[in-house]
Amino acid sequence: MAKHTIDLSDECERRLAVLVAEYNARNQTAFALDAWLQLHMREIAIGRDLAASVAALTEQSQRQAEADLNAAAAAEKARLLELVS
Repeated sequence: MAKHTIDLSDECERRLAVLVAEYNARNQTAFALDAWLQLHMREIAIGRDLAASVAALTEQSQRQAEADLNAAAAAEKARLLELVS
């Protein structure tokens, strides 16, 4: 695993600390700044792949929902037609 070092100004570190605290409160985590930065760099690295996967899953879910709706509508039509036969 490669190691990278970055320099942060005091003001940048202060602002990032606020973001980390907000993130930790929102997600019930206890990340230190370095762990939070590592997590977010990894999330950036997978961002395109994740977006493509989510798009594919969304399309698949929409197709399935449409098929389910069509099947339910056909069954209801058949039920109602049976009532008036």
